[in-house]
Amino acid sequence: MLAEIASMYYEQQLTQSEIADRLYISRSRISRLLQEAQQKGIVEITVNHVGDRSYEMEEMLKRCFNLKEAIVLNNLGLDYEQILVQMGKLAAGYLDEKIRNANRIGISWGRSIAATIDNLEGFHHKHLEIVQVIGGTLVQNPVIDIAGLTQKIVNKFNATGIYLNAPLYMEDVYGAESLRRQSVIAFALDKARSADIVISGIGSMGSDNIAYMWNGYHNEAELDRLLANGAAGFMCAQAFDINGVPIKTGFNERVIGISLSELKKVDTVVGISGGQQKAAAVLGALRGGYCNVLVTDRTCINEIARMDRDFLKPQVNN
Repeated sequence: MLAEIASMYYEQQLTQSEIADRLYISRSRISRLLQEAQQKGIVEITVNHVGDRSYEMEEMLKRCFNLKEAIVLNNLGLDYEQILVQMGKLAAGYLDEKIRNANRIGISWGRSIAATIDNLEGFHHKHLEIVQVIGGTLVQNPVIDIAGLTQKIVNKFNATGIYLNAPLYMEDVYGAESLRRQSVIAFALDKARSADIVISGIGSMGSDNIAYMWNGYHNEAELDRLLANGAAGFMCAQAFDINGVPIKTGFNERVIGISLSELKKVDTVVGISGGQQKAAAVLGALRGGYCNVLVTDRTCINEIARMDRDFLKPQVNN
């Protein structure tokens, strides 16, 4: 009986009065039976805080780092995988609208980018170009397979895909420079530089993240040098410190893709990254001015506030 009443109320959307009339019992008893159904586990109610945002933190971020837009998820105790999904939904909601007025979109890699692309609604955009802004990885994991991610968003918008058919990383600077001069590579890089919007993750220097994102390159010694020189994170596979200063070990020069200085010239750069472990990387990206739209979560911003006390100070208008 409890299951039947619960089904009528929650699934068939009948009111308590309508159920009482059908079963010839009082409305107050229906209310008590619905409560009993919850207590006995026949009904489980879950509240999904989808898109729940921290608007106060968003305004502080925009003021402090001169951002076009900030979207901060109230993660409410979610684990990291859940944070990725919810950030992807928020980022996709923002991008679905912005892409309508864009002609060229640049795509980087990462789990946050994969989650965002999965949640894009998409529509037919006759003149849209989707550009791969960095070279490809050696290990074809679906969330770091940038060519695959590019194709996925191409399909969603019935757009034209422009692929950077090159490795992400070269063993020496001269080889990287030579590769960039090849006509097919130069063409794709020129398209990347002229993108209206670039969508990028912000990677941390944590050992788990390095092993995941750079799997197959066997450049542990170079990554150790990055850490020794104060690297805090990556954006478009380019390393920078917590103040946003590019790391000068030669690593960035060996990456095939859009550079940090070129990224700063793009009209809209959407950085998507969250979690406490990403705070130093996100702070470096913000201080360096590498993104002017940020999609993140409250845990990350709380940690940034701890690192950067000026973030909490009100601006004084002269």
